[in-house]
Amino acid sequence: MCNLLDWNKRYKIILGVARVLVYLHNHAPIQIIHRDVKPSNILLDESFDPKLLDFGAAIAIYETDHIEVGQTLGT
Repeated sequence: MCNLLDWNKRYKIILGVARVLVYLHNHAPIQIIHRDVKPSNILLDESFDPKLLDFGAAIAIYETDHIEVGQTLGT
């Protein structure tokens, strides 16, 4: 039996990750930038809904903070 995910499940996973990131960046009470999104930091539940893990490199952005665009961080 093949253990590969079909395209519908892959789409559901990436859409779920994108929704989490949009929430963290734009709708959370404090803006959160994860900075280390990678497959090993995404946990799937039994319905293939993704959960973003490992916020160790994350930063909180407050309205008064200045963000430097273009820096590469994470692993």
